[in-house]
Amino acid sequence: MRYGQPSVSSVLEEFTRDGIGDITVMPLYPQYSTTTTASVFDAVNDYYLTRQKPSRLKLIENYYQQSNWQHAVADSITDWQAQQGQPDLLVFSFHGLPQLLDRRGDPYRQQCEASVAAIVKHLGISSNQYLLCYQSRFGRAAWLQPYLESELQRLAAEGVRRLQVVCPGFAVDGIETLEEIAIRAKRVFIEAGGESLEYIPALNDTDNHASVIAEISANTV
Repeated sequence: MRYGQPSVSSVLEEFTRDGIGDITVMPLYPQYSTTTTASVFDAVNDYYLTRQKPSRLKLIENYYQQSNWQHAVADSITDWQAQQGQPDLLVFSFHGLPQLLDRRGDPYRQQCEASVAAIVKHLGISSNQYLLCYQSRFGRAAWLQPYLESELQRLAAEGVRRLQVVCPGFAVDGIETLEEIAIRAKRVFIEAGGESLEYIPALNDTDNHASVIAEISANTV
């Protein structure tokens, strides 16, 4: 865990004790950002500042462009809709990022947009059937737009009644999906006049996701 246990340093220490010389670090952020992926790499590099590096250390910067991941997300959406039906609109929501970082060259926004373009291509849906938004904004500074909450209110006011939301920037569910989307965003949409908002779960611990991770970690140079 980057900010929990087991920590990056404790796991690397265990590897050092066991004499493991071939290590792959795959941060579970499909899209790269200096605020997320880079912080993992910083933790790895900090550990090896005073220790000998393993004979082979591979760092996977992102995997949004991997077709098996794109297919896995698209399949999760298709499976959900096969059981729950089609929405009026499919919303892709990503964790936000301050616009200042975007202007300074952080590639996150472009990678989020590329992720959605690839997923909707696999789904075979047109541009009027989906929307890309950003969530989790805090503070007064401008963040990446459009903001999810504002868009939910706008959509409800325009007569959209049923939404499905998927968050392809999250490998597993947590408070930023289960609480922020499945509870708070749903409440915002319904209070604004919408009828239902369904959250499509992250890939989590499915066999499909495990296969994706194994294949990417094995095949990335």
